[in-house]
Amino acid sequence: MPEILVTGATEFVGKAVVQRWLAEDQSRRVAVAVRRDVQQWPARVLPRVTDYLEPAADWSVAHGGISAVVHCAARGHVMENLV
Repeated sequence: MPEILVTGATEFVGKAVVQRWLAEDQSRRVAVAVRRDVQQWPARVLPRVTDYLEPAADWSVAHGGISAVVHCAARGHVMENLV
């Protein structure tokens, strides 16, 4: 079971983090938090479908067996909320 969960794994930074970790250790497995599982992942990547990143979201399924979260998700595409 993986010990690390990566958010934002379908975007630029998160995707690079996952690819690097998989390349460094051929036995490593990584869980990724996604809103829908539509991407083709390598066999060592375990998608965990979650709600949106909001306070009311239920993340209990995504966190099962996880000891660390690497948060790479962002809302940079929502321009009206940027200062």
